[in-house]
Amino acid sequence: MFQQTVHANKTGHAIVVGGSIAGMLTARILTNHFAQVTVIERDELPDGPAFRKGAPHARHAHGLLVRGQQKKQQIMEDLFPGLTEDLWAQGAIPTNMGRDLTLYIGGAKVKPFEADLVITGSSRPLLENAIYSRLRQMPQVRFLTGRDVTGLCTDEANRRVTGIRLQERSKHGQAEQELAADLVVDASGRGSKLPAWLEALGYQPPAETTVDSQTSYTTRVYRRPHNALP
Repeated sequence: MFQQTVHANKTGHAIVVGGSIAGMLTARILTNHFAQVTVIERDELPDGPAFRKGAPHARHAHGLLVRGQQKKQQIMEDLFPGLTEDLWAQGAIPTNMGRDLTLYIGGAKVKPFEADLVITGSSRPLLENAIYSRLRQMPQVRFLTGRDVTGLCTDEANRRVTGIRLQERSKHGQAEQELAADLVVDASGRGSKLPAWLEALGYQPPAETTVDSQTSYTTRVYRRPHNALP
């Protein structure tokens, strides 16, 4: 069940482009302010935890950090009460960052210690599906999957966005559809087409900055025996 902040006389329609975790959390927040929220996702979202093409980084390890996970204090738990315990019940592991992980800093192994920081480690598909399944229970939220957003709809002066143009991925070459909205949020990530859409409307696209963190990330996944953990 949800503990949702209800704003009286909610009206209007909001569109979220992208069904990632960021997009779904955005959709959840928008339900407090709009009568209907539509999430547009280019992938077909699975009914259960499963990898999908649009999230290649999903095969890396994932964890909910302090600001995003700790019960009653964090963003996801506030938006979806009971989410953390549900993740634990499905195999996610509460992990003390000092005691339960082996850390090497500067090539030296850090002696285990009891840390104040506890994270919930899980797979990306498990976390995505837990959020997705909750959103699907909300009557004012709908998902349009397997669709590409091809551009923005605007007023005659190109001063106000009034919706989006979209097309089913299986029907490329056919006519685009238009979907009106009072608010459009782009949560499509690093592959966003928003700069090109703005340029097509006559606006200067925002400047881009690239930072090379010189960091590599490697994950290896193991299957543990049933009931191997207490």
